[in-house]
Amino acid sequence: MEKKISVNVLFGVIFFVLFVSRILVLTGNYTLPIDPILLQIIYIVLILVLLLIKSKGKIKLDTFKHKDFFKVALVLLLHTIVWGKILVNPMMIDLTTSQFKSQIMFVVIVILTACATIKFDAVDTFIKSSFYALSFVLVVQLLSNFSDLNLSNIANIMSKSERTRANFGFGHYNTLGGACLCNVILWSMLKKENLEKLITTVLMSISIIMLLCSASRSSLTGLIAFIVIIAFEKFYNNNISNRKKIAITFIKITFFGALIVFASNLDFDEILIQSQRSLLFEKALPEFWSSGRVYEGLGYVSNTAYGTHLTPYTTYWLDNGYIYILISTGIIGFALILYAIYILLKNFYFSGNVFMKTKIFPILVVYMYTALFEANLFNSGSITNYVYLVIFLAYIYNKENIFKEKNIYTIININ
Repeated sequence: MEKKISVNVLFGVIFFVLFVSRILVLTGNYTLPIDPILLQIIYIVLILVLLLIKSKGKIKLDTFKHKDFFKVALVLLLHTIVWGKILVNPMMIDLTTSQFKSQIMFVVIVILTACATIKFDAVDTFIKSSFYALSFVLVVQLLSNFSDLNLSNIANIMSKSERTRANFGFGHYNTLGGACLCNVILWSMLKKENLEKLITTVLMSISIIMLLCSASRSSLTGLIAFIVIIAFEKFYNNNISNRKKIAITFIKITFFGALIVFASNLDFDEILIQSQRSLLFEKALPEFWSSGRVYEGLGYVSNTAYGTHLTPYTTYWLDNGYIYILISTGIIGFALILYAIYILLKNFYFSGNVFMKTKIFPILVVYMYTALFEANLFNSGSITNYVYLVIFLAYIYNKENIFKEKNIYTIININ
């Protein structure tokens, strides 16, 4: 009996391997004999080959004819090249070179993966591959660090002094929390077949358990925000009467008003001090404003370099994606990234597309929200960027007619 392996399936397998390797590298667990940089190069070559086969020997750049796809891709490339090679702080050339190599490889992989997802009509394949890759690493780390499993202190997750945390070998608690949150979001997007429904639900449940153990407040509140926004948008965009829409709008306002009242009773000064994020305002920003490099930034180097005092500047850790971009690439670089965010918001919320508002916009909100607590905004050092950015680019490309064409080109026949 003849079996057919499609480009779609091959793409999913290749990305699975690449994504698992990136997770292991970024969490400090990579032990494979092959150089991770070589593995990324192999991935790029293989994706290019698949694109050539799909296009029958000639890669067409029609993907970039979509102006918003092109703009976001261009912003990512320009931001990396300009601040990695042109507006370089002479005092941090080596550190900038290291960041540039990491970031340019990441940007190329994200753009190529998005192009492949579009060309192969493989959004479902990409989501499934990402979900299983993340689940695989999470399960392995859970089994390898089973002693970290402790749910007895869940009630103290929001406590400033009594919470306990576990990272299951992920390096940092928030890295684990972000990965778990991403996996739950991916699970919500899966087209669950009957045979897979139980397995995917179990894997999602493991993600939630590990998320609770991480006690990552940003990821936990991000998950709550994700669920609430989906619920609001789903009800609001259904075929309901104007009276009900007004009532839902009132509920929205009431809900977010209650959140503001709740937040106003929190001791933010104490929270900032405890998490050391007060240093962003006490040290990092004053250092930036007085540096003489306000427009071009202190230097496009990793957050680790800033946090471990490898730079000439006393900024400490820049655990905020927006402040990291501002300080490292200045007002110009920050404006460029804000432009990319504007394009995303325009496509996913203000376009009037119901699918985008109910399915993709909540992911963007979570992404922008968690960036308030981690330097993960369009950054190669974030695991979840290999997922979120590809999803954003893929759905920007065809927001009016989501992956309408069903034409998977078979390239390998196995007898």
